[in-house]
Amino acid sequence: MSKPVLTAEPITSKAMARSLAMAALALAGLFLVSFISQILPLQLMDPAWEFNTIQALVNNASLPLVAFLCLQLAGHLDPGEAPLMARLRSWQRLAVPIACGFLMLIPLHGLVSYRALKAAQANAMNNMRDAKVGIVKYRETVLGATSARDLQQRLAANPLSPKISDEALKLPLPELQRQILGQANDQYSNYSLKVMAPVTELRRRLVDSTPKVVVSAGLLAAFFASGAKRKNAEGTLLEGVRAKGIALVRGMRRTQTKAALSREKDQSIRKIERNQKAAFQIREKREQQVRKQRQQEIRKQIAQQRRHAEQARKDNRND
Repeated sequence: MSKPVLTAEPITSKAMARSLAMAALALAGLFLVSFISQILPLQLMDPAWEFNTIQALVNNASLPLVAFLCLQLAGHLDPGEAPLMARLRSWQRLAVPIACGFLMLIPLHGLVSYRALKAAQANAMNNMRDAKVGIVKYRETVLGATSARDLQQRLAANPLSPKISDEALKLPLPELQRQILGQANDQYSNYSLKVMAPVTELRRRLVDSTPKVVVSAGLLAAFFASGAKRKNAEGTLLEGVRAKGIALVRGMRRTQTKAALSREKDQSIRKIERNQKAAFQIREKREQQVRKQRQQEIRKQIAQQRRHAEQARKDNRND
C-alpha cells in the first residue's frame, strides 16, 4: 500500500504580503537595536563619536533598505489591504527625510573627518610640545654638569633619567654627556613615533572609509528616493528630482542658446557697423581725392591764366 504524498498548500498573495510586512517590521527593529547599541553612550560634539556614528549608520543601512523593499512588495501583492497600504504610505513619507539624510552624510562625513583629524593633530602637537620642552630642559641639565659626579647627582633628581654605571663615570665628561644625550634623543624619537601613531592610523581610516561612505550614501539616498513620496504627491521623490534636473538642464540650454543668439546678433551688428564705417572711410577718401584733383585743376587754370596775362602784358609793351 503506497503512502499518501503530502503536498504543501500554495501560499496566497495575502499571506505573502503579511509575511513581508512582518519581515519589514523585524528588520527595522533589528536596525534600531544594532545602531543604537553601537552609538551608546552618546558623546555629542566628539569627532571620534560622530565618525563612528556615521560608520555604524552606513554599515547597518542594508537592514532598513531590505525592510522598505519588503513593505513595497507586500503592498504590491495585497493592494486592497487598507492597514497595509496606510503603513506603506507612512513609510514612503518617512523615506523622504531618510533619503535627504543619507545624501547629507557625504558633506557631513567630510566635516567630521576634518574635525577628527584636526583634533588628533592638535593633541599630538601638544604632547610633542611638552616633550620638546622636557628634552630641552634635560639637555640643559646634562650640559650644565661640571663633572661626572655632578652629572650623576643632577640626573638622580629625575626619576626618568638613566642611571650612570661606575664604568661610565670613568669616561671623560664630554663623551659621557654625548652618550646620555644620544640615549635621550633615541627616547624622544620613539616617543614622537608613538604620539603620531594615532594621527597616522586616523588618516588610514579616513582614506579607507571615505570612498565607501560617499558611494554607499549616494546609492542609499537614491534607493529611498525611488520609493519616497511626499504627502499628496503623485510621483516619487526621485522622479521629482529627475524632472527638476531635466527642467534645469533644459533651462540652462535655452539660456545658452539665447546667449549664443545674442552674441551672434551683437557680432552681426558690429560687423555691419564695421562695414558701414569702412564704406564711409572709403567714400571720404574718394571725396578727398576728388577735392584734391579739383584744387589742382583750379591751380593749373589760375597759373595758366596768369601766364596768359603776363604774356599779354609783354606783347602790349613790345607794341
